[in-house]
Amino acid sequence: MNADAEFFVQPQSNVVSMRRTAPAPRVYCGQRKLSGCVVTVKTGLHEVGLDPRYDLAMHSPTGFEWGYGGSGPAQLALALLADATSDDARAVALYQRFKEVYVAPLVRNAPWSISDADVRKLVEAIEHAVAASAGGG
Repeated sequence: MNADAEFFVQPQSNVVSMRRTAPAPRVYCGQRKLSGCVVTVKTGLHEVGLDPRYDLAMHSPTGFEWGYGGSGPAQLALALLADATSDDARAVALYQRFKEVYVAPLVRNAPWSISDADVRKLVEAIEHAVAASAGGG
């Protein structure tokens, strides 16, 4: 069954209809554990590990990091953008800027969280800044 659809029976009829529902909001949460940095994706009551998207780029075979501008933060930025935007090309084009703007400034030893909507807002701001600088403004 499509996760983005809802089925219902119209009142006083036996007609079954389907309507699209908005995807559930996603929240990305990072924390340090003894085993290293762990980043999960929460959707309602469901929680899974964030896919590092090594198929797009292999920056850090040891996993995610944050709080500085290295390879682990680059892998995290790429994974966050690919998941939140569902657009691999856009993620590849913008993840280094996203790393500079969001991932590198995170406090290294503190847990963090960000919603998919906030990731997309930052992406739009980055795209706007890139367009403005390309246009000389």
